[in-house]
Amino acid sequence: MCNAEGMDSSSWSCHHDEMSMSHRRSSRQRRRQRLQTTASSTAAAETGSSHLHHSPSSSSSCYATLQSWYCTLSTCKTLCVSGVISLILVLQVVNLKASLQAVQSTAFVQRFLEEMPTSFQTASTSSSSTSSLWTGMSGGGTVPKQETTQFDTLLQVPFYIYTNESSPYLDWSTAEVRRALKKKWSPVQDSTYPKYKHSDDYWLLQAAKQHPLRVYNPADAKLFLVPTLINAWHYYDSFRETKKESSGANRKKSLFCVADKCDDDLLRAADLALQASEWYQNHGGQDHIIVDSHFLKRAWHRLSDQHPPSVLLKRLNMIQFERKMPKPWIGHGSVRGDNKRVGLPSMYVGHPCGRQPKTHDVAFVGRMKPENPNFLARRQVCAWVTGDDENNNNTTTTQTNYKVSRCGMGDQCPALAQAKYGFHIRGDTYGSNRLMDTLLSGSVPLFTNATVQQEILPDFIPWAHLGYDVDITSEAALKADLSKLLAQSPDEYARKLKTIQHYRPYLDHTQSGQFDLYMAHFALQLGLQSSVRSIDPQATEQS
Repeated sequence: MCNAEGMDSSSWSCHHDEMSMSHRRSSRQRRRQRLQTTASSTAAAETGSSHLHHSPSSSSSCYATLQSWYCTLSTCKTLCVSGVISLILVLQVVNLKASLQAVQSTAFVQRFLEEMPTSFQTASTSSSSTSSLWTGMSGGGTVPKQETTQFDTLLQVPFYIYTNESSPYLDWSTAEVRRALKKKWSPVQDSTYPKYKHSDDYWLLQAAKQHPLRVYNPADAKLFLVPTLINAWHYYDSFRETKKESSGANRKKSLFCVADKCDDDLLRAADLALQASEWYQNHGGQDHIIVDSHFLKRAWHRLSDQHPPSVLLKRLNMIQFERKMPKPWIGHGSVRGDNKRVGLPSMYVGHPCGRQPKTHDVAFVGRMKPENPNFLARRQVCAWVTGDDENNNNTTTTQTNYKVSRCGMGDQCPALAQAKYGFHIRGDTYGSNRLMDTLLSGSVPLFTNATVQQEILPDFIPWAHLGYDVDITSEAALKADLSKLLAQSPDEYARKLKTIQHYRPYLDHTQSGQFDLYMAHFALQLGLQSSVRSIDPQATEQS
């Protein structure tokens, strides 16, 4: 070994040679360790893959084997996926006809069927009409969505909806509206109108567009729906500052437009389009239906005042306001005949509250109008159940023990849903959206003028089964009736709620059953179908 002390040049050379030898020994040791590690890894890989391949023991051969195995799996995966897709496509082709029949209620298939031969389309849409399943559609924009509840169709005959392509200015679902001249225009579906209590013309049209018995060839139809939103026209007409603005000749002074026609001009254009329709002319409109359930009838006065007078739109079968028809009207009630028309009363558009625990006995939410004698019953009932005689001139005699979530003005929700019972009390008329609000909020309505309040509604709903009658001729009579109701067993109350729930699809404007029910009864009254399957679970078929 070299001596490190007193190192000269020769000593330094010796020291350097010794360091080189040491470095070479370390390098040889590291190479031996790497070879041992590689050999161990190779043996393990060969052992794990021996059931797939007989591989050489070298590391490069092992890597090639593993790479081949991965590629084989990838190829198999691709082939399997392709095979599954091919199988699905084959099954779809084989079962195309059955698939179309099963999903014919969707808008896509309806358009597909439109391109089919007429004979195939008629067979597809009319067969098994009482067992077809269909769903409601979704409201657009900010309006509530329609629920996707399924129904067996009650209607048994096909119907056609007029479009602006075939009859310009008859389809008002594309209307642009505004509530004041300085406001911006918006599509009707994005406006406040769909939330209005008389917007059933809008909602019934949405359901009609999705009904499985809708046909796109008018020659195949037995009924014709005229989609002029007369209720919406009246709603926006009521916002005018002066009636001189209602000519519709200038869009800058208009509130309701379809394409280039507005307000009164739009009414006139729609009436002329109907007059020109060969389908209207075939039976003089006897097979045509329109929704006109607004309490105002200005549209018909405007048409009658024009020269020459135009009145075809109001000579149709119609869904009407509380059995009140526009004058002149050639129908009367639900009467058949060559020169008669069918009128069915409307159901108001209700606004449900979310379900709540029943923590209160009764509720009433509505305006009191102290100056209006028609609202006296509202003021009296609220005073009697709350003990608050502020608006009732001290007619209450005792304090009460009723749990009242609200009686009078205020927020409807959650007060109405928290009450077991909701009062249905007359206002301007005996009808009101309050009945629908109560039913859709999961509470039981209390009719306060039962005979009148129920006879202004369509008779194909058993209203008496959905609520109770209470006597409001005096404070004592009302409290006696309330005592009986509140003493009922929980089971009896639950049975009433179950009945309400059964009829909900026909009461809720966002579901499709209401339109189907109306159309079936129009077809029945017009002699186009012999019967309507009863929606009462304990009743037999009506005819």
